[in-house]
Amino acid sequence: MGQQAMVMQYTKETAEVLPNGGGGAAGAGLGAGLGISLGQNMMNVNKQEPQQKIIICHSCNAENPQGNKFCSSCGSKITQNKKITCGNCGNDVPEGNKFCGSCGNSMKTEYTCAKCGTINPSTNKFCNECGEKRA
Repeated sequence: MGQQAMVMQYTKETAEVLPNGGGGAAGAGLGAGLGISLGQNMMNVNKQEPQQKIIICHSCNAENPQGNKFCSSCGSKITQNKKITCGNCGNDVPEGNKFCGSCGNSMKTEYTCAKCGTINPSTNKFCNECGEKRA
């Protein structure tokens, strides 16, 4: 039974026991008490604790609070994902992602020239070896 329903039931039972329907100072005191307690309960309902960020253990997939250095389930060291900056939009992207989650840009750091096979940084628009425009 909910707390509000219990208070209402208590009020009803108290009123039945008091003479003449429970008027007078006792009834007024009970009413004031109920008003205060219901107000307190309503204030507590609106309070919500902030969501705590979690990290998934790479060994056992258990959820751990952010900040843990070791998994609370298996004891493995928890490694934080390194972030790299997207060359297109500047957002931080977890290392290992193939694409940026914000703009969809490829996160490859190198590309191979189609003409000569030279490996070039992905930021180049032309091949360092032969000058071929990047496809």
